[in-house]
Amino acid sequence: MTCQEVNCAAGKLEGVVYGIKDPIAEWPRIKRELRTRPLLLLINYEGVLAPTPSVLSSLDYDLRELLLSLRSKPGVTVGIISGLGLSSLQNLVRINGLYYASRYGLEIRGPEMEFVHPVCTQGSLELQTMKSALEERLRGVSGIAIEEQGFSLSLSYQQVVDNSQKEAARDIAGAVIQPYVNAGKFRIVEWKDSMEIIPIVNWDKGRVVKMFENLFSSRKSLPLTIYLGADYSDEEAFRNIKGKGIGIVVGRRNTTAAG
Repeated sequence: MTCQEVNCAAGKLEGVVYGIKDPIAEWPRIKRELRTRPLLLLINYEGVLAPTPSVLSSLDYDLRELLLSLRSKPGVTVGIISGLGLSSLQNLVRINGLYYASRYGLEIRGPEMEFVHPVCTQGSLELQTMKSALEERLRGVSGIAIEEQGFSLSLSYQQVVDNSQKEAARDIAGAVIQPYVNAGKFRIVEWKDSMEIIPIVNWDKGRVVKMFENLFSSRKSLPLTIYLGADYSDEEAFRNIKGKGIGIVVGRRNTTAAG
């Protein structure tokens, strides 16, 4: 990884970079570390690779080329972390050889890793019941797409043309899902024109980072972990790598554990 690539990565990120205010100024430190340690680069998709967290889109061409370049370098591992389901995340990024941590790490897949948190399989029957209820209640709304994505449920109303129907669909879906939310079994992650229903578990991005570090640690050294995040759920990851890695916040934040 070269200084030019660090510069390119920083320049392509939307918003203001905090934690490390000037990634280029940190390059001598990073370079020293990488002489003896492999690089583990973990990036939150929403708000970092996708500029606006509520509007999900495919990768920018230059960012895609940068990730392809990093993927091919010896000693570099790239992981993408997202609240999306695995298939949705992979379809947006479309790069083989990366590590995809979907639903904030409840399901992780990559060249040497396949992990599913046990709570995901336990909630699959309830997801099927929820899906059937949503299909029944939303049968009359044209353009609705309901998809079970392994261990979560995706509801998209992007193709619903009429705005009043779109709002009605959101309200109906909320009424169906809310009892499961109130019971503490699932949570809703909302985007502009869709929502994901995800099982609740005692899990956070800090634990996801720890899993990656354990997987890629050798007896000689830990990887140098660089984590790029954009929202408050990334703070656990920043705390996990404090003092041993580098955290970068993309966006405005008054306080952060990144640095």
